Amino acid sequence: MNNASNKKVARRRRLLWTVPSQELWLWHHARKFYSIFLSRDRNQLKIFFADVTRGFFDAFPISLSTAEKNGLSEMQIESELKRKQNQQRTGIKTFYRNFATYTLAELSVEFEKRGV
Repeated sequence: MNNASNKKVARRRRLLWTVPSQELWLWHHARKFYSIFLSRDRNQLKIFFADVTRGFFDAFPISLSTAEKNGLSEMQIESELKRKQNQQRTGIKTFYRNFATYTLAELSVEFEKRGV
């Protein structure tokens, strides 16, 4: 790896870890270079989408408890995230297919494991 490439990788890592949150967890998607950051900030759960190949992230606040109360499916959440993406013009294009691999119940279990 040359010096310019090393600098790009370092910059991406810095950008990814500047997410302002109290608690941060990371999931890797093996086939895509995307990660999901889940954080708890002021008792509201937020999901951060990061494209590690481009070094940027976008945050979409989602209250999983509210989603559960309303009986929203992961497809409905996916639709809401796409709507927000279009509003903000983030440039994230195909990530949401990966998000569908996590059901709402699986996300809730992950949070319970971590004491949220």
